[in-house]
Amino acid sequence: MTNIIFGTLCVGSPANVDGLSMKPALFHTDWVWVNFWALRGSTSQSLKRGDVVVFISHRDPDKFIVKRIIALEGDIIKNDKSNHNDLLVPKGHCWVEGDNYRVSEDSIKYGPISTGLILAKITHILGFNSSFPFIAKRLVPYHFPTVTAGGTVVISSSTN
Repeated sequence: MTNIIFGTLCVGSPANVDGLSMKPALFHTDWVWVNFWALRGSTSQSLKRGDVVVFISHRDPDKFIVKRIIALEGDIIKNDKSNHNDLLVPKGHCWVEGDNYRVSEDSIKYGPISTGLILAKITHILGFNSSFPFIAKRLVPYHFPTVTAGGTVVISSSTN
């Protein structure tokens, strides 16, 4: 992975998706733009529900995970598939889920993650063809259903 660097600031990097947990938004072997610049300043203030983020695995610090932010600190989570029903997302944390709940290991299984583990947002899908090195397509904005594919209901706090 080659990073684009200006001075000592890393703006972003292309990366290859590995896995099926973000289908249909991202497919296995899609190339994406990992946007470090999107989190400049305060990470917790830069995050929004619906963002697709890259974070360091809480189980294996050498592994990077891609999931969608479903809830932010102060939100209440209701999910019958987890042990986290009526959970208040703690300060400095967020709730993440894969779009393909059948194969995703996410907050439904392990609870909220620390926002300090989040490295970047995925903002574009990159397509390659012979006439131009790549074509960047912005990720489609996420429209929250009443209940996520994983069965999660979010009661939004007034501060987010």
